[in-house]
Amino acid sequence: MDFYKFSNIASENIIMDIDGYIGFDEMEIDWESWTISKKYPDSKNTAKKVQEFLNSLTPLKNKNLIININNCPGGDVGDALMMFEKIKSVGLKSVTTNIAGLTASAATIVAQCGDKRRQSENSLMLIHLSQSCEYGNVKSFQKISESLSKIDDRIANIYTGEGKKTKEEYLELMSKNEGEGIWLTPDEALQYNLIDEIYKPENKYKVSNSILNNNIKTFKLPEIPENLKNIIMDNNTEDKEKKVGNFITVWWNKFQTKKNEGKPENVKPLETIEDFEAQIAEIENKANTEVQNLTSELKIANEKLVEFETIKNSLVEKSTAVENLTAEKTTLTNKITEKDTNITNLTNALNLATKNIERAKVGAVLLNSLDDSDPTKVVKVKTKWELFDESLSKS
Repeated sequence: MDFYKFSNIASENIIMDIDGYIGFDEMEIDWESWTISKKYPDSKNTAKKVQEFLNSLTPLKNKNLIININNCPGGDVGDALMMFEKIKSVGLKSVTTNIAGLTASAATIVAQCGDKRRQSENSLMLIHLSQSCEYGNVKSFQKISESLSKIDDRIANIYTGEGKKTKEEYLELMSKNEGEGIWLTPDEALQYNLIDEIYKPENKYKVSNSILNNNIKTFKLPEIPENLKNIIMDNNTEDKEKKVGNFITVWWNKFQTKKNEGKPENVKPLETIEDFEAQIAEIENKANTEVQNLTSELKIANEKLVEFETIKNSLVEKSTAVENLTAEKTTLTNKITEKDTNITNLTNALNLATKNIERAKVGAVLLNSLDDSDPTKVVKVKTKWELFDESLSKS
């Protein structure tokens, strides 16, 4: 189901009608990874398909593009930015954007690509800070916050246009109502230079009460003040209710069906945003309980770790003491070895001294028996001495 179409393709003035969600018409929800993806990659409700269509038209320099944005609640900011860039840069002779009904969020980005931007006197416009969803830790949310700030800055630059208002003024307007923005009348949109003129449509395009409630509730848009509802509300728009309201109903039912796949039969299907929020709260409570349990287990683990560290430190101290005793033993062993060497040396010296004493004693006896008047006797004594000395040397 596509919510935009081209007409008058062969003429000089091509008409593009946008009547629904920008980006894609149905979503696939992966509840394991908490990711949202396009159910039909070839959905024509994408910037890629718009780009392919415009590329097929030649020559573009002779073509005028008229974009009618009818009751569009917004959509994927990436697709809206790509559509804006493509339409602005493709080389068309002129671009005119016409806003009717409720135009919000990403649809206002596409509305800015017109050389002439027009808004119906029966319509309202909403610009707000970009939104997203994330599942993870504080670093994950810091990352998505930084990305959203950059996207907001880019969108504010687009709104700035010719510079009649500053980027800061648009960021301030987008930040109203806690970032959800406020509904602007055509006069207010003109004051903020979001449009160039207000037009009175030939056929009033107003919104039924059921479509109004569905769009605001389903897409979580800010409530429209009572004094502004008469601008856009009508009680006789059954065709448009079938086209837009039924789309929202079908989309939401498929969203819930996908979410409840594989769950027990006694699980009640979600029917409203409140049901969805209640289930989210239940999931958060279960998650908090799990966190508390894990925190208790972590506390016990930390206590065990402290006990282990105490035992480890005790073993280290004992190991150090053993190493010190081993070192002392080695030192004492070395000293004993040194003393044994000294004793051996002293014993050898004592033996040598004893031998020398014995020599001295024998020498004294020989000298006492020496008779200087008898040369032969001297020779005999000398010979005995040499024999004695030789025997000592061998012993």
